Amino acid sequence: MRMSRRQQVLIETHATRQQAEDFLRTLEETRRLVEAQLAGEKRQDVVKVVTGRSSIDAAIATTKRMIESLDRALAEARNGLRDEELESEETTTSADEPLPTVEVVAGRIGPAQTARLAAGR
Repeated sequence: MRMSRRQQVLIETHATRQQAEDFLRTLEETRRLVEAQLAGEKRQDVVKVVTGRSSIDAAIATTKRMIESLDRALAEARNGLRDEELESEETTTSADEPLPTVEVVAGRIGPAQTARLAAGR
């Protein structure tokens, strides 16, 4: 069976969203462990004291925003699909032709990184 490019993108976006959700759970569990260890040692998170939130809190917030963005992208893509597009689309690719892999990393992408990505490096 051949899938359209759009269907492949939807499937891969959904998989990426699931990975982000798993990563979020890992971050939240790590935060609980770190806070418990700090409390047990009667210490404070220095970054949290200075900035008002820990590095893990920042990573959790970023990951939640990424999940929300993926949810919006999935909703828009699903709304854009018409029944006839699901049945047959002019541009199709084989399921054996994988899309390029994109590593999901919490953080920011600046102009230099965007230029490197665009250049394929």
